[in-house]
Amino acid sequence: MIAEYLFLDKSIKFDPAILDRYPAVEYDGFSLPKSVPMFCLPMGATVECWSAKAQHPLPVFSTFVLTDAEGDRIFGAAVTFYEEYSEDRLSDLQMRHLGLKNKHIREQYRILKTVHSNKSICLLSHYPFFDAFKKFLSCLYKICITGPHDVPIERSFRFGTQHNIQNIN
Repeated sequence: MIAEYLFLDKSIKFDPAILDRYPAVEYDGFSLPKSVPMFCLPMGATVECWSAKAQHPLPVFSTFVLTDAEGDRIFGAAVTFYEEYSEDRLSDLQMRHLGLKNKHIREQYRILKTVHSNKSICLLSHYPFFDAFKKFLSCLYKICITGPHDVPIERSFRFGTQHNIQNIN
């Protein structure tokens, strides 16, 4: 994540950024617009602390259309969800802001809290196949929540897609 962050209520907000992508390089005539992270996470990337008994928010499916400088449209679809985030990745100041600083007191009084961050998986296309995108993204989300996984889902997706494309050729 980007080092700049903002404290909000009981969450920490970061500027959204692309963590991984496939293909890793630009295709001729199809470059990745720099605004994609803001369309996937318009409220920003957040790290939040919840009661361990709290129910996870349901994933949110969204669509958007971008227009490049030549007037060509790029259709996007994204699924946004929360996943667990390791407390070890937080600074002392961030831990204090989320109410997690004193782990001994939390354990003594059995205050169970978990840390989560939002994540979005996005598909871009020159064609508006939103129903198909939603089905595919729903499958990817189900894979994400069945973890833990040894490899981040982004890398698994890249390998699987690359492997399948090579088998087609």
